[in-house]
Amino acid sequence: MTFSREIEPELIENMSNRRALFILGARQTGKTTLLKRIRDKIQDEKTLYFDLERQDTIRLFNKGIDSFITYLNDHGFSESERVVVFIDEIQYLEEFSNFIKLAVDHYSHRLKLIVSGSSAAQIKYQFKDSLVGRKFIYKLHPLSFREFVIFKNESPISKHLGPNYHEADLETLFRTFKKRIYALYQEFILYGGYPEVVLAQSVSLKKKILEEIIQTYVLKDIRNLFTIEKINEFNHLVRILALQSGQLFNRENVGNEIKLNMRTLDRYVRILEDTYLIQPVKPLYSNKPKELKKMPKIFLNDTGLKNSLMNNFNGLDNRTDTGELFESAVFSALWKNMEPLDELFFWRTTGGKEIDFILQRGPEYVPIEVKVKQGKSNHLNYFSNLYDCSELNMVYLRQTGQKLSEAITYLPAWVM
Repeated sequence: MTFSREIEPELIENMSNRRALFILGARQTGKTTLLKRIRDKIQDEKTLYFDLERQDTIRLFNKGIDSFITYLNDHGFSESERVVVFIDEIQYLEEFSNFIKLAVDHYSHRLKLIVSGSSAAQIKYQFKDSLVGRKFIYKLHPLSFREFVIFKNESPISKHLGPNYHEADLETLFRTFKKRIYALYQEFILYGGYPEVVLAQSVSLKKKILEEIIQTYVLKDIRNLFTIEKINEFNHLVRILALQSGQLFNRENVGNEIKLNMRTLDRYVRILEDTYLIQPVKPLYSNKPKELKKMPKIFLNDTGLKNSLMNNFNGLDNRTDTGELFESAVFSALWKNMEPLDELFFWRTTGGKEIDFILQRGPEYVPIEVKVKQGKSNHLNYFSNLYDCSELNMVYLRQTGQKLSEAITYLPAWVM
């Protein structure tokens, strides 16, 4: 049994246009499963599926678009009917952009291309100008909490969560599902959102799958696609980033600790970002006095991977880094739900005032403070006075009975 993903309806909606559809994301986020689900949903269409991890498939596509059209003719596909072609792991095909450009420009009456990829660096390099107007890009992340709940067969809860925090039915969720939803959210934070991990029935199996994802990621995505001269230092860097997820990234200190020069360190960090393991968040500043302007924070994109790399799966009530882990979980939720033109920052002053996340949507800034326990905000109103915000949010893990500000929206983490 497979489950629907949140980007699936939009993919189906765009089946009728000529553009190629790109589904990008880390390994094991469910890209292949999603391709096959879409294929099953369009049974009235002619379809073909290709896995570019197979050398014979790469040879077929390397011959070019005209040879591929000949392949279709030789396999009984009529010139009068369109074929939906699914291509998995497109980054293994050198110069794929020319193939897609010619397919869209000259054969869109015969071909609809839906492709997946695991390496942003390899793919972005070929996008450039040649595929402008010829593609739509979708990101497939590890599961959101709402998707997680669906995968856990908790449909009475999922239908009240809504597609975003503005549409969640908080009253019903608190009244009917409060204890169950907290238990689900704790499991989600500890083991993350990779589909195979979520579906695993035992804790030991979840841990084993997470270890395998890390090893497969390092061995396949990194060593096969990039040149890593210093494997031990690279692995050390990954573990440091897991330990420091959400902290200010001092590149000089990290470089000295693992004995990497700044050029190599920066390259390794970019590789980790381009293969969807980490995401930097820069400080927001606009020449106002005393705002920090330099060091970014770096987050791991999945809390299950973070815990696996740290070898710490203790519950939220029995660990010293609950605040840091919770902030990483909120980051992950925001990152998964960002619109294409959104940007995410943090904000901190030299005097110690801080807002954990600032979501920029168009000209608007939406500040989001993260606290383990629901409580009064120290800096949301201060930031709002500087930047004239129409929306102030506090995201919390545990509810308290404190009297709170009416100007702030208080959100349990599981609606993000």
